[in-house]
Amino acid sequence: MAINPKAAKSTTLETLPAELRIQILLALTDLASLRSLIRASPSYHASYRKAGRQKVLAHIAFQQLDRRLWPDALAAVRTARFHEPPSEYHRVHERWHLEAQRATTFIDEYSEVRSDGPNSNADPEWLSCRTLTEAVELLNLVEAVKYVVADYSRFVASNMTVTTLAQPVLNLSHMEQFRIYRAMYRFQIYCHFFGDNPVLVQPGYHDVTKGQHPSKRFLPSFAPWEILEMACIWHYLSSRWASIIHEVSDVKTKTGSRPHKETDLGYLISDLDIAIRYSDLVEYGSSPDSDNEDYQKDMAKRRRESLAHEGPHHLAKVLANGTFKRRQAAVDRYPHDQFQPFAELHEYLSYQGGLIHPADKYEKQGILAQLSKIPESEQPSRGWEWFCDKYDIASLGIGPDISDAWDDIRECAGRHELRWGFPFWDREKLESWGLIPSA
Repeated sequence: MAINPKAAKSTTLETLPAELRIQILLALTDLASLRSLIRASPSYHASYRKAGRQKVLAHIAFQQLDRRLWPDALAAVRTARFHEPPSEYHRVHERWHLEAQRATTFIDEYSEVRSDGPNSNADPEWLSCRTLTEAVELLNLVEAVKYVVADYSRFVASNMTVTTLAQPVLNLSHMEQFRIYRAMYRFQIYCHFFGDNPVLVQPGYHDVTKGQHPSKRFLPSFAPWEILEMACIWHYLSSRWASIIHEVSDVKTKTGSRPHKETDLGYLISDLDIAIRYSDLVEYGSSPDSDNEDYQKDMAKRRRESLAHEGPHHLAKVLANGTFKRRQAAVDRYPHDQFQPFAELHEYLSYQGGLIHPADKYEKQGILAQLSKIPESEQPSRGWEWFCDKYDIASLGIGPDISDAWDDIRECAGRHELRWGFPFWDREKLESWGLIPSA
């Protein structure tokens, strides 16, 4: 009797020892292949569930990440535990010192691992998934950020008015892609710490003049262009949520469920230094008049910034769902006030007026001459050089006078440059957009 070769091969794969099945699972590089295999094979499904689920999921997640992004992605997952749930708001005062100390310790650990570089002897335990839950959350975050990066590419393409830009999605170089992913993960970290988190942002529970606030350890640990990279993501999220708010408001107006359209003034940022100033809702009484135009505008701005400060992961959940009902549910809930607006950036320089490790190297004498010797991932892009040249910012905004330079950077960065993500781009993009002459 002839043996079916396909059946024999299938039988052989099914009867492999569990250890070999795990190795085969670890050879997979994407979630789709994993799903296909474990759904088609009972034995591989059993091996995945019993012996290697955490290892396999973490492996697939790390396979999709640039090695230099591991600290940022893992920190974005772990800082979610600092996101205070509403049911705990009454404990804000008693928990602030404990939470602030815990957050500051974590930020210092993250900064240390980040400064070690991809080929260093950084703590292997820190750079690995510690639990199955963490592996699942990392993979979910990686998939979400991948989705949002593609959307961001389309967003920038739509904002560039150059007629030669025909493609709906930008072709990203390796370094451009790296910078955007890095900024996404880092802004997600910021949102976990300082978005909808009364324990860490409620005024009156800390003394920032003594550098006790965690933001005095977080933002000053980045180079100026890395802060502006995060600001570009903040601007993108604010703009994206503004368009969703407009969409929902339009539908409600047309269907008669809302008499007037909610407008979102301030859609284009005129100055990075301008914080989101909210009106005092007391002036509208306990039951604000929904027809009051000022109230509608205020609510639209509050919704936009509240949603933007939940980070890229939340936007991905809403966009990937693809339904108007999901988008409506996201913007209809009452916006929270307990976040530290990224637009202010008052906390960038430390209370001593400078940067802290690992960014402190950028304020040293002679740093400009040393830039070419540090890793490419730590150097400013050609887009940053263009920005500094356009606005006469000396020494690329770094060096011993970084405090003075930062004031100029804050003033100039909001002049519509954030909408197209200037610090992300290499020379080729600037040339194609006519911003610099071709070499």
